Amino acid sequence: MEFKPEVEEKIKPLLEKFKEEMKKEGFSEAFIEKAINRAKKYVFTLSSYLDSANPELVAKAQVEMMPEALEHSKRWMRAFKEAVGG
Repeated sequence: MEFKPEVEEKIKPLLEKFKEEMKKEGFSEAFIEKAINRAKKYVFTLSSYLDSANPELVAKAQVEMMPEALEHSKRWMRAFKEAVGG
């Protein structure tokens, strides 16, 4: 599961902001990376249903879906923390 370099470059600021925010909430680097990988997998999986003959569309969709995916991972992390009493 790898995004094209141009997609990685566009989502990099989103990922950095996510990392910073989650660190401030006390989450470990390992858990943050797991949440990021979870978001990337979600976006990659959904975008795989698009027509690969149109790579520009796929790239655009991946970039535009990432904020929602990260928000979902953020809720997942917080729910996990609450469930284990952290």
